[in-house]
Formats: sequence, C-alpha cells, structure tokens
Amino acid sequence: VMSAIAFPAYTSQVLKSNRMDAKRILMQIQTAYERYYVENNNVYPTVGITSTYSALSLGTPPSSSYYTFSATTNSNTSYTLSASTAGSELSDTTCTNFYLDNLGNRTATSNTCW
Repeated sequence: VMSAIAFPAYTSQVLKSNRMDAKRILMQIQTAYERYYVENNNVYPTVGITSTYSALSLGTPPSSSYYTFSATTNSNTSYTLSASTAGSELSDTTCTNFYLDNLGNRTATSNTCW
C-alpha cells in the first residue's frame, strides 16, 4: 500500500526536478545569447547554441539527458530558446516544452510549468 502511494509521488518529484534543470539551462543559454548581443554590435547569433558558445569561447553549452535545447533567431534581432523533453522525461506529458525569448517571456506547454 505504501509503495502504491510513494512511487507516484517520487516519480512526480523527479519530473519536477528535471523541469527545473531545463529552465536553469535555458537561462544559462539566454545569458550567452545576451552576451553575444553586447559583444557583436547589438546583433543576436544565428549560428545555433553550440556555435554561439564557441564564438564566445565558453566551451561546451550546458546539456541534459532529459531535454534537448534549440534556438531560433529572427534576422539577428530576436530569438526564442526552447527545451523539449527527451529520454525518460518523455513520460512528462504536462510540461513537454519550455520557451524563453530575448524579451524574457517564458512560455510552456502548460501555464503551470514555469
């Protein structure tokens, strides 16, 4: 009886922890994109996350085995970063995607995710 109650609660907490990690990584990537903007005459990168980190000599971008990260840039003037579930986090059907843009707007598949 205890395991029937405890295991779902544990699983829920693991999913929430992985979501927090995805949000933290998105904010780290956002910091790199803003730094690029300042160092490159107010232009956002169009080369992707890994190349942006390389251009800034920041090494390898942060990653997670539970989310994949990508960036979409609009004509060097704006961007949207995204995190999508991967691996065992695919079982999280509530918060499958997180988005963060250059204005600091945070959106997700559900308004309870951020």
